[in-house]
Amino acid sequence: MAQKTFNTEGDEYKKQRVLEAALFMANKPLPLGELCTLAKCDEEKLIELITELQLKYNEGDSAIEISVTDSKATMQIKAQWLGAVAALSEKVELHKKSMKMLALVAKKGELLQSDLRKYFRGDIYEYVGELREKGYLERAKHGHSWKLKPTKKFHEEFQIAGLIEQAKAAEQEQSQGENVEKN
Repeated sequence: MAQKTFNTEGDEYKKQRVLEAALFMANKPLPLGELCTLAKCDEEKLIELITELQLKYNEGDSAIEISVTDSKATMQIKAQWLGAVAALSEKVELHKKSMKMLALVAKKGELLQSDLRKYFRGDIYEYVGELREKGYLERAKHGHSWKLKPTKKFHEEFQIAGLIEQAKAAEQEQSQGENVEKN
């Protein structure tokens, strides 16, 4: 595959480097409006510059990617490399069971608190309380239960790919446990 050559001179190159540096330094999703201000360009030009950056990281053999979602952009580690370097990230102080619950809710997007019983045993309320107290889950009344959803704080502090992997592992453990109980 032929690699695209990037112009290393001129105003566009400088704007792209400012965007790249801003995304790296922020270590969280940045609103497109803020990036427009930093790069001194309109949103149409910004999207073009970000798309070129995405190509640069995707075409090369980089462990980094640029992601754009919900009118925000972020620089993050590609999912396949996250496990190898996760220990370098700041640790979030949560119980292991809380982390697995959070990963499951994140994977599903939203989940009824009563449905957590399908995946976890024991005192679910304590762990959900911990997640709400730390600002990672919000809840809304839904019939006789509560609908749980990840918060903005969750999306800003966690790289979603890593948690989704944990959720898949939790589901596999659950299904293996059910198979053992049936035998």
